[in-house]
Amino acid sequence: MTQLKIIGAGLCCPLGLALAPAYSAIRAGIRRFATGGYCGRGGEPIVVSMVSHLPSNSPRWERVVALMSGAVADAVRGIGVADFAGVPLVVGLAEPERSSDARTLVDALHSRLGELGLRFDRGAVRAVASGGTTGARALAEASRGLERSASRACVVVCGDSLVDAAALGQLEREDRLKSERQPDGVIPGEAAAAVVVTDRTVAGLGAVRGVGFATEPATRDNEEPLRATGLIAAVRAALEEARLDLADIDVRISDTGGESFAFKEQALLVARLLRVRRERFELWLPAESLGDTGAAGALVGLVLGIEAMRRGRASARALVCASDPRGERGAVVVTGAAV
Repeated sequence: MTQLKIIGAGLCCPLGLALAPAYSAIRAGIRRFATGGYCGRGGEPIVVSMVSHLPSNSPRWERVVALMSGAVADAVRGIGVADFAGVPLVVGLAEPERSSDARTLVDALHSRLGELGLRFDRGAVRAVASGGTTGARALAEASRGLERSASRACVVVCGDSLVDAAALGQLEREDRLKSERQPDGVIPGEAAAAVVVTDRTVAGLGAVRGVGFATEPATRDNEEPLRATGLIAAVRAALEEARLDLADIDVRISDTGGESFAFKEQALLVARLLRVRRERFELWLPAESLGDTGAAGALVGLVLGIEAMRRGRASARALVCASDPRGERGAVVVTGAAV
């Protein structure tokens, strides 16, 4: 993969409609969890994390378009460019079974960005629908797109919302909703994150140095023993591409929504790949403040890492871990501007 310089980053989520305030709120441990108007089978209200200014009864695709357009506008705000004619736009969506409205969503996003004065060619818009690993796959697609395109920049945006009836129903059927009865579950959330990347040698906010993918044979629904082989293989591939070792990483950022399955994976990852003794190896969990943000999770973690680097950790190296309940695993190595 061609190394990608990050020259813009944006976030739109329940704790802020731009990256800077959202980062401050998340690092302060602020949460905005509340019952969202839906009840589970037992009549217990479902706790969610929602963007409050969006109508609670709006269709899922409308919520995702609003989140994505806000994240893109935030990411390009400091660049001073409005005409993105010829610039690829990679749109990261939920897994295919939840992306049946993908064409409607992408068309609406293209139109909404135009209304905001951000003009992209419709033919240069590509969709990636891969669930929890969407963010990592969208970055890989951006790298390939830059190799094929005359443009030297690409905009990547990933968004998802798990607060609609269909997503909540699926989580409940899988017994993954966090509640008093099920403490080992997730709080459904929604968010979108965006980055502007280039393959030019320029001063930026940071760089994507490596991306890796693999499949974990053990899932919540089978009897395979969890050995974290998928996550370990994905991380190894990303580290090899970045020419780094796990010992070189300063912080891990995971998209896990709080389930013990994912924490076991992180423990196995460190036990099997870390070859030096460390007193502390930070693990950031954005979902502790935002809830599970689905297909947006990996890119949300990445832009939060980039913002941390911008605020004083410019020499840092972060490992972003992405997972999907179906078994797909992804990893992204991102470094600060001073690396």
